[in-house]
Amino acid sequence: AVLGLHRFSLRQLAGRVAAARLAQRGMAPSTLLGVEAVAARATFEALDQNALGYLKPIAQLRSFGRTLASTIEDLRLGNVEVERLAACGPAGADLETLARRYAQELAEVGLSDMATLFRVATEVIGEKAPVNVPLGVPVVMLDIPVRDSATFAFIRALVDRSPQIVATVPTGDDRT
Repeated sequence: AVLGLHRFSLRQLAGRVAAARLAQRGMAPSTLLGVEAVAARATFEALDQNALGYLKPIAQLRSFGRTLASTIEDLRLGNVEVERLAACGPAGADLETLARRYAQELAEVGLSDMATLFRVATEVIGEKAPVNVPLGVPVVMLDIPVRDSATFAFIRALVDRSPQIVATVPTGDDRT
């Protein structure tokens, strides 16, 4: 018999750990479709106010919201400061505009994207605050690629809080 076994993806675990703190802040975790909609809305607003230059022709394409959401998520997960984007030429300046609008839209609707979810969960674990999942127990992590600093910080906090860790990484993933 196996007792006390819990199985989560990293995102599910972060969501459970961060749930109460997000609720205190009036926020809820967003789905992938939700962040794509927020990115599309930010793009629509930027186009409506003629705030885009370089990206304007492609920002009008149907798939741009999905592409923008993915790009902004990568930047936010990597802790890239929005201010640095303007130094990346005309596309960077437009991306800075869109990233700021995206963050503003998320805040207005009370949603957290994956970067915020991981940061809040890392914060909660680091404070050793009570959560509705067992922490401080042995953990097994199977084939978890770590591609960004927010995910790394979350895993680091889990490792620091757990008495034992067993982890495997995908073949060829030398970075993790």
